[in-house]
Amino acid sequence: MNRIGPFIALAISSSVVDSSPFAVSGALVMANSPEGQRYKVFEQLIRWGFAIVSSQRSSRG
Repeated sequence: MNRIGPFIALAISSSVVDSSPFAVSGALVMANSPEGQRYKVFEQLIRWGFAIVSSQRSSRG
């Protein structure tokens, strides 16, 4: 079993949870965005989180 796997999983989850619209900071960003732009902000936060995950997966090798 790969011993670095848990550390990679921890790095991915810790970086995504800070910017996710489901986390406190992401929810605050969405709540403070104008009413008409909340869905767009939600989509952008989700895309950013997926980009972080894919960049970390591709850098693993």
